[in-house]
Amino acid sequence: MKTKTTMQLSSKAARKKILETLERTLKKTKNPFQAPETMGIRRAHLTPLTKVSGISPEQLATLFGKQLDSVSGSHHIVQQGETLAEAILEHIARLQKNARSPSRVQKILSWNLKMLNVTGLLETLTENHIKLVVPQDLHDDMCRIEASSISIGITGVEAAMASTATVSLSNGPGMSRVASLLPLHHILLIPQDRLYPNVEAWFEELRNQNRIEEVLCDNSQLSLVTGPSKSADIELTLTLGVHGPRTVHAIIYKNPWSYQSTQVDLSMVLSE
Repeated sequence: MKTKTTMQLSSKAARKKILETLERTLKKTKNPFQAPETMGIRRAHLTPLTKVSGISPEQLATLFGKQLDSVSGSHHIVQQGETLAEAILEHIARLQKNARSPSRVQKILSWNLKMLNVTGLLETLTENHIKLVVPQDLHDDMCRIEASSISIGITGVEAAMASTATVSLSNGPGMSRVASLLPLHHILLIPQDRLYPNVEAWFEELRNQNRIEEVLCDNSQLSLVTGPSKSADIELTLTLGVHGPRTVHAIIYKNPWSYQSTQVDLSMVLSE
């Protein structure tokens, strides 16, 4: 029977042998582990992983909301006579009502207002004693401390895929990633014209606009997010909010502010 010391020595010797083999292999002229270039996004036609057939913009909004609800998120579709700023304030009021520390929800970590492009948002929040914080320089200690103390984040989206309730979040000037990562509660503002049936339809639109390189390469980061942060690493118990927001609330709207209510049979929307 091997002693603990003997087993440790054997393990070290085996590890050393493996590392030496890898080092010799990688020093060779031709790297056998070199992955071929992926050409998927450049192909003219892609086979969708999720298929959505014959669906209107209103139905896309309804489907996105249904799918987000199914992964522990929530949603609101702005109706006729309602403003986007009012819908945002209504959700913030619910978060404040349930907050353990009211002071943490008196501020909102946000993208730049020009990126959000919401008429009257700053005025509405100011009237209700809510401060909008746009992080300027996260290398500054005070900026980081303030950002980490805020419980609500608000961002726009690059695109939203209705079939899976997945959103694409760009990061760059005026679009700090901390607004979607640090707060416990994330509010997504989704214009109806940025809703797509699936990710393949979004890529096709980017290709038609000649924006593939701009969106996928020029941004500092592009994230695909579906619902709140989840983890089941500990005893297979699903926990929300471990690596990111605990709640994700999407507000879907269109401009001009007229919204015709549409009854949708969702069973007919997703193709088999």
